[in-house]
Amino acid sequence: LGDVVVRVEGALPPVGASVTVAVRPEKIALKPAWATPSAGDNVLSARVDTVIYAGAASTYLLTGPDGSEIKVFAQNRDAAPVAAGEAVTLSWSPRHTILLED
Repeated sequence: LGDVVVRVEGALPPVGASVTVAVRPEKIALKPAWATPSAGDNVLSARVDTVIYAGAASTYLLTGPDGSEIKVFAQNRDAAPVAAGEAVTLSWSPRHTILLED
C-alpha cells in the first residue's frame, strides 16, 4: 500500500517484519474522494477500475495508490453510485484489519 499508515487492534508483529494487510471486502466503505471518513478509521485513496452490478450488491475492483489491486463489496442500498475511472476514498475500522506475517 505504499507509505500508508494502517491502524490495527491487538498485537503487532515484530518491528521490521514483512506483513500482508487483509480486510474483508464487505468491511470496507467506499465513498467519493471528497468525503470525510469516520474518525479513527483507516483511510486509503483508490481509483475504480470496474463495477460489477449483481442486483442487491455490487463488487468494485479498484487500484490503490501504489498500483495494488483492491476488491470492495457493497450493498447497493448503502452505497453512493460510482463509475469506473472515479477517484474514491476507502475506509475501514482498525478492528477489521488483519495482519498476516509473510
